[in-house]
Amino acid sequence: MISHAAGAQADVEIRRLNVDDLDLFRDIRAEALQMHPQTFGSPEEDDGGEPMMAAYRRWLDGMILGAFRCGSLMGVAGFYVSPDRRSQHRGNIFTVYVREEGRGKGVGDRLIKELLAHAEARVEQVHLAVLLESTAAINTYKRNGFEIYGTDPAAVRIGEATYDKYFMVRKSAAKAVPHGCPAWSRQNRRGWLRIIGLNGGTARLNPFALPVFPRQYAGKTTMRTGR
Repeated sequence: MISHAAGAQADVEIRRLNVDDLDLFRDIRAEALQMHPQTFGSPEEDDGGEPMMAAYRRWLDGMILGAFRCGSLMGVAGFYVSPDRRSQHRGNIFTVYVREEGRGKGVGDRLIKELLAHAEARVEQVHLAVLLESTAAINTYKRNGFEIYGTDPAAVRIGEATYDKYFMVRKSAAKAVPHGCPAWSRQNRRGWLRIIGLNGGTARLNPFALPVFPRQYAGKTTMRTGR
């Protein structure tokens, strides 16, 4: 027997959005902002007008998928990799939203699967943040291999209400270092064993073998959250 969800999925087309879809994206994003302001929002959207539209054009130049049924945009989901070269092994999922008529029908699940297929050859980890009360979304992410690894308390404040977020990650299978690779020479191996304190078989951090954090970088690190 074919479920209604399976039938609904068969009618849905998933494709990458582009700047020609700007009006469609603006409309579904406006709905998300109105219905769930605790989940969605960015500084550019707070400003509105041209700064907001410029941000949308930048997003659409990247990887944002849309789920269409009978020509109507039912849901969106985006993926990006930080331009910081130290973080390019990590991808991020953002702006995941499915309209009411598409919920419970596997639309969000298909969007996430398509994004993960895109990410597979590009990054080793995929990260996202989700409100604690978004049970359906959390379950969708868990079905697709995501795990909760932390909580961001009071991540969002709207009026007097605050909202916590879970941090979730999906890791790809570990990539083995080729045999004889210079980056994993015997000398380097001894160095890392000394750093993590495994020489004597005891897994502990050896603070005397850690590299010194350059003074010129102290206090200058920044972090941007997803949207």
